[in-house]
Amino acid sequence: MHGLGIAHRILCWTPSGTSQKSARLGRYALLEEVCGAEGILHLLVGHTADDQAETAAFRWTRRSGPDGIAGMAAERELDQIRLLRPLLSIGRDRLRATLRGWNQTWIDDPTNLNERYARPRLRRRLARRPAAASLWQQRASGEANRRRNRDRDLIEALARYVAVHQQGYVVADPALLRTEVGSSALGRIVRTVRGSDYMPSPRALEEACFALRSGVAGRTIGGCHIAAGVRLVVTRESVRISDRTSVSAGETVRWDRRFFVTAPCEGVIAPLGDATRDHRVERAPNAALRGLPSLWRDGALVAVPVTCSRGTIGRPGARKPLLVRFRPPQPLTSAAFGGILRVV
Repeated sequence: MHGLGIAHRILCWTPSGTSQKSARLGRYALLEEVCGAEGILHLLVGHTADDQAETAAFRWTRRSGPDGIAGMAAERELDQIRLLRPLLSIGRDRLRATLRGWNQTWIDDPTNLNERYARPRLRRRLARRPAAASLWQQRASGEANRRRNRDRDLIEALARYVAVHQQGYVVADPALLRTEVGSSALGRIVRTVRGSDYMPSPRALEEACFALRSGVAGRTIGGCHIAAGVRLVVTRESVRISDRTSVSAGETVRWDRRFFVTAPCEGVIAPLGDATRDHRVERAPNAALRGLPSLWRDGALVAVPVTCSRGTIGRPGARKPLLVRFRPPQPLTSAAFGGILRVV
């Protein structure tokens, strides 16, 4: 890139898993970390129209709903940056021809050619059938337009019926489930409360909506519990939380993919769990409090989130509370509409 006058850095990364999904998430995490450190707000990636066709076709084989077949979004909000895909309308061959015209080489990800994985096998089939690839591109584009319209209605429904609480739970008016976007809205809520990148399957969401509309008092889905009554209360299932993270004094860590936690002293961040019985708490359901992060050392509780305690608890060395920020990887809406939601 020196010949084009473009500064660059080569980042070294060691995979932590063997799946393409884990590799993709690991690469994005590394890029996001570097962008954050450099004060970079936008990360541009080179996904092409061919990648979009493969994504739509692949998600169709996995029985994804219309939102999945709409493919990759041209814009996506991450924790610290905005991810942009400016080349989704450009074919891979055209991009390579442009690079050749600049006498610029490129590197192909070897996992994209490894046919042990499903996507490379699908890529090879689509490469042999350009007409099929073009049809998938058109289908993805059409579904993307319809998805934008649905998202507009979805955002309006979330703004009207939903409140997000900083203890990591959501309260919603049951009327939300009777709207046309009810199942999608429930999927967004579960994804946010769970701290996941993906929503439950469309079938699971439809079944959950039907059960809740039919008077079921509670339902679990996607690692969350939904308590139904005058209001729907969606909380993280504390028994499903496996994160036990060691921290040093003053260190900030991301815990359970939902919270950024700053510890007042060294210890292990783990769910508060049954310890909620021993402390006075305010303005939060017990189910939500059980899934909050807390600081433990030698089997003893030494600090709880600032929202949970009215005073110092635990060991004498723990003079400050545990500072906690609810920052799930996927908010209910994109940053452009974040100001609409009521955050309590």
